[in-house]
Amino acid sequence: ELPKVHPWVRMVRRGQVWTAWSSADGKTWKIGATHLKPMAAGMDAGVVFRVLPQDAQAYFSAKVSKVSLEAGVGRDVVMPFPVPATHTEGPRLTGVAMARSDSKVVVVRSSEKGLLRSTDDGKTWGAANGNLSGAANAVRSVAVHPKDPQIMFRAAGRAAGTAGWEGGLWKTTDGGITWKKLIFPGDFDGAGPSALCGEVIAFDPEKPETVYVGCETKGLFCSGDGGGTWNKLGIDGERITAVAVNGWCRGDNGLPQMHAVTCPDALMPLLGRGKAALSASVKVSRDYVSHDGGKSLWPICEWSEVGYLNIAFDKGSWAEPSYATTHGYCQSLQERKMFLSPGVKDMEAFRPFTALASSGRGDTRCGRALLQALDPAKPGRLSRSDHFGFRWEWVTSAGDVPKGGYIAFCGEYVKGERWWLLATDGLYRSDDGGKTLKKVMESRGVLTDVGSGAQP
Repeated sequence: ELPKVHPWVRMVRRGQVWTAWSSADGKTWKIGATHLKPMAAGMDAGVVFRVLPQDAQAYFSAKVSKVSLEAGVGRDVVMPFPVPATHTEGPRLTGVAMARSDSKVVVVRSSEKGLLRSTDDGKTWGAANGNLSGAANAVRSVAVHPKDPQIMFRAAGRAAGTAGWEGGLWKTTDGGITWKKLIFPGDFDGAGPSALCGEVIAFDPEKPETVYVGCETKGLFCSGDGGGTWNKLGIDGERITAVAVNGWCRGDNGLPQMHAVTCPDALMPLLGRGKAALSASVKVSRDYVSHDGGKSLWPICEWSEVGYLNIAFDKGSWAEPSYATTHGYCQSLQERKMFLSPGVKDMEAFRPFTALASSGRGDTRCGRALLQALDPAKPGRLSRSDHFGFRWEWVTSAGDVPKGGYIAFCGEYVKGERWWLLATDGLYRSDDGGKTLKKVMESRGVLTDVGSGAQP
């Protein structure tokens, strides 16, 4: 939707990236939507008017006073470079997960303290690291078994000088009291910028013996026996920043859609934690999908300008996931076409996002999603969608209001009222869909009210 005082429109193509601009005077331009739309190098250009299907008795008229076609891309209509995040550096909490089968079980990961776990809805917390120490507590990702919350996987590691890296993949069957290191050939970085990105371990919710794990540089793997053995699916030399399995919809073959997204080295410093310590050789970001339980893997989208940082599925969507990127919020259209939403859509834009998550919303067809930047221009609010991730609205925070942005969200699977929100200044809880917040933990894992539970 164009601003009412902007009668001028400008469409710009740069390779496969298309940007829309509007202006009040035809001289100063404001960016609108950005699309990734692969098309032939040579094509016809024209003007088309379209409206959404509605009452057949409605008529519309429009007029164009001037149309011009110019070669090249003007300096005044180049897609803005995002504002780098701040206040994300140092040892800190980096992610949060909730058990699908028991919403009272909540796990927080960190860059040096390992995992902190609560089994009573956040009233008390304890370390869930067993005898693990060192690189094993630089946790890159955690996943809770969808049917048995005592079972968890943790991917952890960090750069180790000339040795390259140290760490691995572990599994627990007793809630984190003891851990078994699995035979796994991948690599992880739970201390660098990747630590802020989405989870790279994902269960098939209906067949949890199937587990997907994405690595920092060594590819994507799948296990069909709960971690006993692993098959490599590909994606060598690319940094996998998030892996997600659609927990709401399954295809005609009875299998869910799985996505894995990546981000190149050049864009990782935007997260505010320096350069990536483990180098990925591929210079573009990609979105990969599998429809057959990992037997085949297809790249469906590729950007050189934008990096993927997280991914989420809406309850009512099969093939149109939502993405958090280095430049803002992005959504797919028919898998191969994607658009980056502008700031006029009640969300921040051209800032790195990692906090994106979805939940159920009772018996409604669509779910609920929360979204916000790592370092928003205006703190104290977040974006919420109850409409498939297409329509968003600002939610101004009440209660304990975070001073900065958000790293991760996690919502209760069925109703979508209870949420855990990890901000750059600590962990918060909401019982009303993200509207009212209560601070539970500081950014380094210290409880705000020590008297309310065991200190991690």
